[in-house]
Amino acid sequence: MGNSFQQPIKAEQIFKTDLGVEIFKEIKTEDQDFLNYQFAKRHVITHNLGLVDERFQDKVKSWQEVGQEVPLDYAEIRNVLDIISKSIKSIIAA
Repeated sequence: MGNSFQQPIKAEQIFKTDLGVEIFKEIKTEDQDFLNYQFAKRHVITHNLGLVDERFQDKVKSWQEVGQEVPLDYAEIRNVLDIISKSIKSIIAA
């Protein structure tokens, strides 16, 4: 059993199919890709002690070696929050 809302691509599909809402309508493709990468990192940090595994490497086509720690960066976290905030404001305005 999983939580589709932990993967932006799946969350977008659910909102679009079930509610007719495009949550990333105002978000650039490269920002969506960035968001997906960051959520994949979140999964590794939460479930794999922050260490890259084969699944993460395959999923995001990471340059990082298996066993290497995924980096955390304040600017990236801030950017994730900005993208999500922009998405929420877009939904509310619609």
